[in-house]
Amino acid sequence: MTIKLQKPTEDCGVVGVYSLKGNDISSFLYLGMQYIQHRGQDAAGITIFNGKFHTKRKMGLVSDLLNDISNSSMPKNGWIGIGHTRYPTTGHSTIDDVQPSTSKTTALAHNGHVANYNDLKVELKKKGIELKTKVDSEVILKLFDEIEGNGASIEERVKHVMENIDGSYAVVAIYDNKLIAFRDPIGIRPLVYGWKRNKEGDIETIMFASESCALTANGIYEFEDVKGGELIIISKDISKENGKGNNEKTINKHTQIIQKIQ
Repeated sequence: MTIKLQKPTEDCGVVGVYSLKGNDISSFLYLGMQYIQHRGQDAAGITIFNGKFHTKRKMGLVSDLLNDISNSSMPKNGWIGIGHTRYPTTGHSTIDDVQPSTSKTTALAHNGHVANYNDLKVELKKKGIELKTKVDSEVILKLFDEIEGNGASIEERVKHVMENIDGSYAVVAIYDNKLIAFRDPIGIRPLVYGWKRNKEGDIETIMFASESCALTANGIYEFEDVKGGELIIISKDISKENGKGNNEKTINKHTQIIQKIQ
């Protein structure tokens, strides 16, 4: 009898990090990505934010990306960052299909599959919005940015995404000096978040990842799942406590959690 072994198909991994103290997050980001390398070996990419977006993408392993970064001018003062390890779900991939997907205002990475990708591509084209890649995350990005001119809130943007997308997704994104994360309403794709405290007990760093091993590798042992349909916004300027009653809670007043955005 012949046993045919299948390659692991974890369908990508994501990482997102925010330093509440404004410290460089690159070491958290790079180590976290290495610990979710098994989720995607096709390509890897990062976006670091220090007031501006700095994005680097590379075909191959995370180590290949890090080698490129060590020889580049990537900033070492970014306080927000997201990363992605890619397992292709949309056929043959090129460097243009490597996440994060970026626009002038947003950087976004996701793990999952947009089942109605082709329908959304047609609808977006009717509105004059052309897709430049074949990657699902660009559709999510376009939907998120689509209501830019209306002064929409993050909550309204994510609701717009969820109302239009069929499929599975765990998303991390940088927008308006904030780190945001959300999962599809069913919670098909995994996403956890945790926080690291200083000696005084104050939370200094908040991190998201597809798997908790990326957090514990960085010394983060307080963590929980992002729930299905839940949106989490990380920002240093959030000061309101329980502003939405039972639908919102805060961690150290810097984390706004809005459950069941739909």
